[in-house]
Amino acid sequence: MSPDIPRRELLSLPQTILHTLDKLSYDLLICTSDSLGRMSLTKRDLNFMTVEDPITALSICLGASVTGCRAALALSSQELFEISSSLHEVVLSGIRGSLLILTSPSLGFDPRLAASCSSVLYLEPLNVNDLSRFMEIASELSEAIEVPIVLGLPEFDFLGPVDIEVSSVRAEPVFSKHWEFPHRWMHESFVRNVERRITLSKIYERLFSEFEFNVIPEDLSERSILCAGYSYSYVTSYLQGLGKDTEISVLGISIFAPLHMLSSPPSWFKSLSDHVKELLVVELGEPILENYMRTQLFGRIQIKGKADLK
Repeated sequence: MSPDIPRRELLSLPQTILHTLDKLSYDLLICTSDSLGRMSLTKRDLNFMTVEDPITALSICLGASVTGCRAALALSSQELFEISSSLHEVVLSGIRGSLLILTSPSLGFDPRLAASCSSVLYLEPLNVNDLSRFMEIASELSEAIEVPIVLGLPEFDFLGPVDIEVSSVRAEPVFSKHWEFPHRWMHESFVRNVERRITLSKIYERLFSEFEFNVIPEDLSERSILCAGYSYSYVTSYLQGLGKDTEISVLGISIFAPLHMLSSPPSWFKSLSDHVKELLVVELGEPILENYMRTQLFGRIQIKGKADLK
């Protein structure tokens, strides 16, 4: 008889979130009641605080973050729109500990639009198995550039491995008003903080162009497909299921920067214009990238997407 093979434990979506937050030394998870159902989270699954009002939830997380603690906020994409104005002020004032906002798309509410209104970055893995890794990336990025990061969750539950490899970080919270930073604790309107906006715009432009977790093939085909976030895994799985080699390149974009803060398109646009003649843009939500690319690449590439379905 063959020796017994140990069964590999699997985690559901809410268990994966909790397990990863614990590995990353998060001190706080606030969840709104509306997001409980949308993200398949139940109170018995989590040891956390439930807050009815999304503004109150954001305030609690911000209070933890400015002291250096890591705080996570789970809410629906509709609630993300509701707090966009307050979140924009948080972006301009800055944070210390990571402030990770977990959300999943809902009908009629694309979280990328809400993130853009708030001037924050939106990350969405190309594959559900990369969710824990992206939670780590978002945490590090949030602390590095001192802004909240929105992370898109899959619309469905899934089972992932329990042996998640993430780097644990333990740092004692230290309260500081950061008087040395001119953009903090302003008494006048945050809208006038031009210096902070310019700095963030440069950071966003570079990340949108050079984010290492995007998939940009070196040898692009004349016919290519550009996928945003989780749609990448759907498209690649479909092409593999065809059972034959296809002369189609598939690009995956896992980061979305507020387009109004970009002074120029990302560098990979040039690769597209140099090699691609026909491009299909696949997005699970609104055709945001599609419309942006139609504007920036007008006359150079034939772009197809949701607009052609109307």
